[in-house]
Amino acid sequence: MKPLFVYGTLLFPEVVKKLIGKHVTQKAVLDNYRRIEIIERGQRLPYPALLPLAGARTEGMLLSGLTAQELLLLDEYEGEEYERTEVSVLTDTGTCKAWCYVWKANHLAVSGEDWDPEHFAANALSAWLQELPDD
Repeated sequence: MKPLFVYGTLLFPEVVKKLIGKHVTQKAVLDNYRRIEIIERGQRLPYPALLPLAGARTEGMLLSGLTAQELLLLDEYEGEEYERTEVSVLTDTGTCKAWCYVWKANHLAVSGEDWDPEHFAANALSAWLQELPDD
């Protein structure tokens, strides 16, 4: 099974552990995609969208060793706004194929601002974890 390139809330080991009991395994970079804030009714949401954009670069992590069932659980977590797409990512050991959740929803807008994982960690992670189901 291909690894999953994560770039948003799934970057945080606490989130992944609560969802499937695993953690991210190595750093990776996805070229030609940009991680952008999502806005709904004028409010910035705590999770990002990933959109194709020539020349852009998104840093993230790979989540390896997923079972088919775990991947389905992550599909459900991401919801209908995202499409699991095969991409090529660059790691310290070279290029590899990976799954990635790309934004497809059009009912929510994306801002022109980059989504910042450090800002999420400082301002939203704790509340986000409380919203997740207990394992």
